[in-house]
Amino acid sequence: MERDRKVKILSIIALVLAITGMSLGFAAFSSTLTISSSATVTPNSDDFSITFMGTDQNGEFTSTNLIYPLLEDGATGSVATLSGGKAATLSNMKASFTEPGQSVTYAYMASNTGLYDAYFRSWQFRLLSGMTDVIECVPSTNSTVTEELMNNACEDIDVRYQLLSSDDNTLMDGYARENFAYAGTSIVDLGSYFMVSPGDYGVMLITIEYAGNGARADGSFEVKIADIIAEYGSAPLSS
Repeated sequence: MERDRKVKILSIIALVLAITGMSLGFAAFSSTLTISSSATVTPNSDDFSITFMGTDQNGEFTSTNLIYPLLEDGATGSVATLSGGKAATLSNMKASFTEPGQSVTYAYMASNTGLYDAYFRSWQFRLLSGMTDVIECVPSTNSTVTEELMNNACEDIDVRYQLLSSDDNTLMDGYARENFAYAGTSIVDLGSYFMVSPGDYGVMLITIEYAGNGARADGSFEVKIADIIAEYGSAPLSS
């Protein structure tokens, strides 16, 4: 009986010592565990990926950096170019008009091929060399258009930009001249208006429109549009 009692006491002492040792060991470990407030975590660049796709002659999205224009009511337009990365730059957008009501549309797809949500973060017009406005008009080749009438007609040209989700819901819609301060000539904060989930996609449409009730010129003229840059990131900017 006495022997059993001694065994129990020794067992209890051993258990207490073991717990005490664990506590001291954890305390020692804890005292060397330092978390720096300046530490940063950078996602693997391969995990954040946006694939931009242009359109072919039939208006179908394809893995190309060319965007063939969609033409309405007799307008003509140049083939635009698209460069990708975290920002998509749309360049060489030109339309030639002869009468009100015509339009030229450029469309590209932003496909989220990464692991993180992709937020549309900023929008920027980049003026071409010699440009003073995002929209400029010049006579078409061999055109005898009167400069005054052309300039009056040019005031009725606008650039409509639309962001569409994959289910064709419009998430952003506006006009360059009407919202110039909003679209901006420098990168501006757009908050989290547009987000593309992994495996999903969004579409951007840029339409050069000659208002149906616009002033009429007496010949054909060409409209040049500044480059448009859209940047995406793995987190929204603050509103």
